Amino acid sequence: MKSLDDYLNKQKEIEQHKVAAKQKHPKGFEPGISYDPNTNIGKVVSRPTTNPNPAFDSLLQEWGWDPELYEIVGNLHVRTWDMNMGSGVKEQAWYYKADIRKKNPDRDTDLKKLIDEIKKHKPRKKVQTKKGVGFFYFASDWQLGKSDGGGPQATIDRVKLSLDNTIDRLKELKKLGINVSTIYIISLGDLIEGVTGFYPGQSHKVQLDRLEQTTVCRRLLLEIITTLSKHASKVIVGGVPGNHGQNRGKDKQVITSELDNDDIGVLVACADALSFGPYKHVKFVIPEGHHLTLDCNNTVIGFTHGHLSRGGSNPGDKLMNFWKGQSFGMQSLGDATILVSGHYHHLRTIQDGLRTWIQVPSLDKSTYFKEQFGTETVNNVVTFTVDKNGWDNFKLV
Repeated sequence: MKSLDDYLNKQKEIEQHKVAAKQKHPKGFEPGISYDPNTNIGKVVSRPTTNPNPAFDSLLQEWGWDPELYEIVGNLHVRTWDMNMGSGVKEQAWYYKADIRKKNPDRDTDLKKLIDEIKKHKPRKKVQTKKGVGFFYFASDWQLGKSDGGGPQATIDRVKLSLDNTIDRLKELKKLGINVSTIYIISLGDLIEGVTGFYPGQSHKVQLDRLEQTTVCRRLLLEIITTLSKHASKVIVGGVPGNHGQNRGKDKQVITSELDNDDIGVLVACADALSFGPYKHVKFVIPEGHHLTLDCNNTVIGFTHGHLSRGGSNPGDKLMNFWKGQSFGMQSLGDATILVSGHYHHLRTIQDGLRTWIQVPSLDKSTYFKEQFGTETVNNVVTFTVDKNGWDNFKLV
């Protein structure tokens, strides 16, 4: 009798395409170039080529070295072999190896003097910051409930690992003389996956229902807040709504209102829970719209999920155009010199003049994205400090 596994078994009657093995180079002919200015002796080895008579200059130029400054010395060593091109096709290839030297090594004298001056430099001792800085931790795109990447348990593990690493980072900053006076915990949205209305078959792919998603999310966020609250005299918690927190029907339409959002609901629940007990130093800021703007040590920082950005061929163009529109319309985000967003799952940054856009990575995984584009998110949490001079001490945890 056939088992369930027999009926679910996928046919693999022919092999799928396998990535070709990386080409190994003959020993002693590994491509590269090196040069020792102390001895004026170097060596160059070409990449495999089908050209049996290359110009000497080209052997230097392919590595970006100027033949006006360097020259080949002595004999040119040659090795030839049959290169496997695939499908049984072979093509003869050549490697070339030669000694090189600088034509005028005396020109390096001034450079050596400069290097000696650099070596004499001693770094200044870190000065303890008196006023203190704001430290930012971003919770973004957990999408709790989805089955990808090990499911909810794996996502929880990644969140808790980031929390452990954040504590280590705070201790590290303290040793460097950086006084963290306020910790900001900012949700950039999509902390839950939702159950329907975002992509085909979603209800069959999630492993937690909506109540379970929001329950796990709330308790996990509370653990982050209460743990980090021990490391600063003031903690500010805020966030923005994401698209996965919306109440959607099967036709992908929002069935209540844009701001009737589970990302905000989780923040409200956490604020209520911490209004009792020893958490008077923990303050919440719940946005009235889709965006949030805060003033940290006279530096204005804006936050948005990112799903409302339009007008661009890539996330960077979309967010920068969105930001320009906010500035032109004299909205609160337009005053920000730092804009932080989620939604696009991969780390990206753009610095343009005095403004910096930071796209934080997600803590979820996406099998669909990997199969469509071939790449995966490198799961991390963005942290940095902010003072009157802007952001500093950027680190992924």
